[in-house]
Amino acid sequence: MKSSILVIGRSSILAQGFVAQNPDLSIRHVGHGNIDEPGLFDGVEVLVNFAFAPEFYLQPYTRFYDVDSRIAERVANHSIHYIMISSRKVYSPEVQWNAAEISMTGGMDVYGRNKIEIESTLNRILGGSLTVLRPGNILGFERVSGRQRFGAFLLNQLAEQGSIELNISPNTKRDIVPLDYFCKALRFFCQHNLSGVFNIGAGEACSVGEVATWVVEGFGRGGVHASSSIEVDNFQLDSSKLIQLTSLVCGREAVEDYCKSIGRQCLLSLERNRC
Repeated sequence: MKSSILVIGRSSILAQGFVAQNPDLSIRHVGHGNIDEPGLFDGVEVLVNFAFAPEFYLQPYTRFYDVDSRIAERVANHSIHYIMISSRKVYSPEVQWNAAEISMTGGMDVYGRNKIEIESTLNRILGGSLTVLRPGNILGFERVSGRQRFGAFLLNQLAEQGSIELNISPNTKRDIVPLDYFCKALRFFCQHNLSGVFNIGAGEACSVGEVATWVVEGFGRGGVHASSSIEVDNFQLDSSKLIQLTSLVCGREAVEDYCKSIGRQCLLSLERNRC
């Protein structure tokens, strides 16, 4: 069992959530600016990197921005197991529905292709000391103005406008992964020395209209509208490998409960700010 965990990425909502949900684990949480500090990796058994250069969302791969590879080169001669947070966007567009770990990878976009390149580079550097996690659309409480992730898109509209307007068809189906479920899966990999590639999905895709409605129900008021009838980027991961290995199950009801919980959290944050 692994216990001494180094988490890199201070500003990451996912990293913050993982650290907060696992107070019993021996975790040190640092920013990507700390990776060249002497002694940083002393006593570390597991390293989880959430730091990622924003340039990789739009620009083709260049080694200069590859934080993962810089870190991997630093730890290659240590007995450290590296966990990379990749993306379902590494899979080719034609296999996005029920993509399994062995499905074709070609990348959905520039971001997906950059993740493929980083995965390949880390495999060359680390070999069997690497775990690659490919999550679906992770949903957390992201009440950050201007943030583009799906959770922030929903919560910011609800808080600022009192309703949610979707810019795609509400029938669009996506594999929505509650942050707390993602953290449970990550905890498992931090505690078990398992190499390889693993999808992290909810087990069943939900429509974005349902997700938005559940968030509104938790908030207690407001509505959901759509300005488009076009379905964009339907996807669902095959997460059977994860479920068989960990016995962790998410499912539709857990997604619904989590959406309602972040809706309630949004309301509470507004009420606190008014005090």
